[in-house]
Amino acid sequence: MKIFTLLLLFPILSFSQVDSTQVNYSLKEGKVVYESIIELPGLMKTNLYSASKKWIADTFKSAKAVIQSEDMTSG
Repeated sequence: MKIFTLLLLFPILSFSQVDSTQVNYSLKEGKVVYESIIELPGLMKTNLYSASKKWIADTFKSAKAVIQSEDMTSG
């Protein structure tokens, strides 16, 4: 019984749930948002758009499940 109690209290004593990384995540409505803006001067918008669509198709198994909206004019 003593071993069971010790094993039950071990996570509390070892502080296993403390975030020691101190990394600030960007949150939106309580959810982590993975987003970054990269500026590439000198490249055309159409080239960037087609390159990003190719990257999505190559990277993800189902590109249709990833792409939620497609608008060439606004990018």
